[in-house]
Amino acid sequence: DAFEAAAIRGDEALDDVEVDADTVDAVVTAARDNVSVPYVDVTGYVDLESAASDGVDDVRDALAAAEGNGEVPDGVELDVGYVGSPEYRIKVRAPDYKTAESELESAAERARESIEAAGGAGEFHRERREDDE
Repeated sequence: DAFEAAAIRGDEALDDVEVDADTVDAVVTAARDNVSVPYVDVTGYVDLESAASDGVDDVRDALAAAEGNGEVPDGVELDVGYVGSPEYRIKVRAPDYKTAESELESAAERARESIEAAGGAGEFHRERREDDE
């Protein structure tokens, strides 16, 4: 378990262990080179709309907020992509389902809060919405 945690979280996984920095680096390197870490992928969608004259910038800011503005935890990959206006896909890869779900919901909430603060509307949903046309 310790090697798996070191492979996922790096140095911070060994914060409670009383060893020198060189040993921590060696353990993390060995773990990342030799331990296969299971990952869980989850996907959700967020609709973002803004009728403002600078609405494109509002949506862009909301997408940056969804991506965590560079503050995604170690061991978690978060990707936001365009599906079709106004729908955007949020993909999360994490070491366990609970973390993946939590990060997905947090990303969607950040996007919704950002677009609503700019006067737009946002909505999170699990399944992709198909056009009825």
